[in-house]
Amino acid sequence: MPRHRSPQPEPYALHPQLAADSHPLASLALCDLQLMDDSNYPWLVLVPRVAGARELVDLDAAQRAVLVEEIARCERLLLDAFKP
Repeated sequence: MPRHRSPQPEPYALHPQLAADSHPLASLALCDLQLMDDSNYPWLVLVPRVAGARELVDLDAAQRAVLVEEIARCERLLLDAFKP
């Protein structure tokens, strides 16, 4: 009897709408860092390069830990650049 194989997730790709609405800034260990195309606010978006991941729970514990560190790194950069 043939073995049932789980479908392989699609390879990682930035959603076309997000790509159209943002500018790439950097490639971090886990995420692509995008700057949203909004001159009112410095909106940064971290997009994990994990195939099939749509929600935080789709990342494993190690990936979530890396994501939290990348969020903190971006927060520090924003706080330094835009001091109140």
